[in-house]
Amino acid sequence: MLAIVAGLFAPLDPRLEMINHFRPLLAIGALASFLLALLLRRKLLIATTGATAALMATLIAVPLLYAAPSADRTKTSLRVVTFNIWNGNTMLADAAKFLIGTNADVIVLQEVLCAKTDPLFEALLSAYPHVYRASERCFGQAILSKHPILKTGRRDYSYRAPLWLWAEIAWQERTIRITGIHLAHPTRPHDQAVNVNDLTGYLNAVRVPHIIAGDFNLTPYSWLLTKLAHRTGFRRQATYLSSWPGNFAFPVFLIDHVLASREFASAGSAIGPYIGSDHLPMIADLALDAGAIAMSDRRHF
Repeated sequence: MLAIVAGLFAPLDPRLEMINHFRPLLAIGALASFLLALLLRRKLLIATTGATAALMATLIAVPLLYAAPSADRTKTSLRVVTFNIWNGNTMLADAAKFLIGTNADVIVLQEVLCAKTDPLFEALLSAYPHVYRASERCFGQAILSKHPILKTGRRDYSYRAPLWLWAEIAWQERTIRITGIHLAHPTRPHDQAVNVNDLTGYLNAVRVPHIIAGDFNLTPYSWLLTKLAHRTGFRRQATYLSSWPGNFAFPVFLIDHVLASREFASAGSAIGPYIGSDHLPMIADLALDAGAIAMSDRRHF
């Protein structure tokens, strides 16, 4: 109970954010306590544990407020795959085979090594000839596209470079911006808070349909990710999937996300198989919403 309450104060102290990531597990514990109280037939205990379980159920449902609307799956969609390669990956050939097999329009990678020759990129080059890569510190990122890249940029932050990078492509007769991100580790909560504030300003400044994907190191239950979605209008393409730890039999947390501006609706999302990383790849199909585009165009006029 104390942990549940403490997590609610994460907006005041980023260190408490770690509690929120474990909210589903805390909810299971709250439900178990409630069931036990029912067996014991203790009225006060039933009331207390019941209220706690109800609170947890509500908090777990909150992320759905920031889920992308569903799109007609028959509509043409832009497929985006995000994958944290992991710098200890020994299955790069399998990773390349899987990534090519997704037939994604855009692939967003994190923990890209800085080697001059990289078997993963060499294998992907024929299918993804347009590449924007930043990996000078051997912990970088890359955006690979089937469509020509029109413009690129990046943002660095202290120990992590780049914090994000972006590329604009032409798709469906519109310019689409794709941003790849790798936020600070959860053990650096104050850095995470700064990252999210910076990212909020960046997302609100972009005036074209925009997709952001990568390793956020935040679960859907985190205050910071909810804050980001609330202040930018960006919507998650998945909520209750799990991508980490990918090298365990049963991943528990979704920390690899695809979010998009209001011009997009979700045509489906999925988590890929284990391909040598502690993260599992995430696949998202996004369709342009004509009504949302019209509203956006009027707003930016």
